[in-house]
Amino acid sequence: MVRHPGKQTSSRIVLEVAHDLLDKGYCLYLDNWYTSPKLVDTLCTRKTDVVGTMRTNRKEFPDFVKRARLKKGETVAAFRKKHDHEVERQKGCRTCQHIS
Repeated sequence: MVRHPGKQTSSRIVLEVAHDLLDKGYCLYLDNWYTSPKLVDTLCTRKTDVVGTMRTNRKEFPDFVKRARLKKGETVAAFRKKHDHEVERQKGCRTCQHIS
């Protein structure tokens, strides 16, 4: 078992389960309980792409994206330069946030 000290529980779970897939160019799809900007940074440094929904209360979630008042059909996005991620929030029947 691989240990990841200093990581959140949800990040440790993903890193342990995906250990054999890292550094091989795979893309992981995660739900909002597991996804965080720090985990995405970690996975991208290990040559693993990530797509997933994300909760707005995660640390490092962009404030202006979080606070945006959207009407149905509108989208607001932020680009994170560190590893070329996009954080996006959309309003449809419900509001959804995701990172890729």
